[in-house]
Amino acid sequence: MAGPIRSIAGNAGALRYRDRIGIGRYRIDLHPCIGGDNCIGVPSCPFHIPLGALLPRRMKNLLAGSRNTGTTHITNGRYRLHPVQWNAGAGADMPAAHA
Repeated sequence: MAGPIRSIAGNAGALRYRDRIGIGRYRIDLHPCIGGDNCIGVPSCPFHIPLGALLPRRMKNLLAGSRNTGTTHITNGRYRLHPVQWNAGAGADMPAAHA
């Protein structure tokens, strides 16, 4: 890893998932409810969208395909943006067709 991505990600970078169905690249876009700032944009490195994030633990025969994945507040600041949602939705179609 070199250049500006390394300065954001450090030496390790983002987690890599073997079951990835897409790659996202978007700033962490947070909207805090306290502190007076309406929006905080934090640079981030490219990240994998794992298939496991689209599979609910307590339900069968269901794939999440957008911003309805279970994530942390920080991770949601990247997943909830339209380009990443579209990528997750497109990635959900292959396992759905296979099933």
